[in-house]
Amino acid sequence: MIITGKISKSSELEDCFLLELSPRRYRRQLRRSDFRARVTQHTVIVKESIERMNDWLTGNEFQVIQENWGVTINQIDKILVRLTKLVKSPEIDLDDDKEEGKVEDDSDYDSEDEWRSEAESLSEPAIELARSAIPIIKLSRLFFKKLLRVSRNGNFQMESSFTEMSSTQLDRLACSINYIRNSNDDLYEILDEAETNDDRDTITDLGKTLSDLIHLFDSTILLLIVYVIPSMITLPQHPHPLTFQSNHPLKTWLLTWNNMFLSATKKCEQAGLVFQLSD
Repeated sequence: MIITGKISKSSELEDCFLLELSPRRYRRQLRRSDFRARVTQHTVIVKESIERMNDWLTGNEFQVIQENWGVTINQIDKILVRLTKLVKSPEIDLDDDKEEGKVEDDSDYDSEDEWRSEAESLSEPAIELARSAIPIIKLSRLFFKKLLRVSRNGNFQMESSFTEMSSTQLDRLACSINYIRNSNDDLYEILDEAETNDDRDTITDLGKTLSDLIHLFDSTILLLIVYVIPSMITLPQHPHPLTFQSNHPLKTWLLTWNNMFLSATKKCEQAGLVFQLSD
């Protein structure tokens, strides 16, 4: 309380001092104050940039590129919420990982009745088509959640802080979640406008978006298997590094996940054909 009072009093004295100056000296003093403020601001920016650069130079490469993944995963969550509301399927469990809490719903719908009446205007084939895309978005979210859990595990270690990836490959891996988030959003828009946008070729757009997603995940998985997994330190119970790497739990998980994802995209394509025939 005393400190606050002193600061306030000091500020008042400074204002009085400035008012007593001549107009020219007053403007000069203001410019100096503004200059000091800009210098302080730039100093903070430079300091943060240096700290960030130091993190990139000394931190684990695989962990550093995941710095903002959590935010994007939340955005994929929201796409999933919107799509699930579109097909009005309350029985579908959005929360794959119970310990991570419920998905926050901040969609544009004001009430359950509002989105439900909108969903009821869709035909059954359109609803089934939208419902077939839910596993695709859930698997997209699960993919990046899994990678985050692996890198944040207390036992996670790599032989070196850096992989042999080029800067282009590293950037591609870092941004893969953004590309996939965008494709998931495109997928939702295609399904949402399936019966309302006459200018859209739903099946063509759907096929292109699914193909883009498959390509994005294929390239991401390839980078992980070729560069990241081989750099992971083998566990004591696996004395043969080469054998361990070829059967690494993450690699096995990725291959299993990929089979599930391809199956989900195939089912979505089939639902698209049913929708097309019903049109």
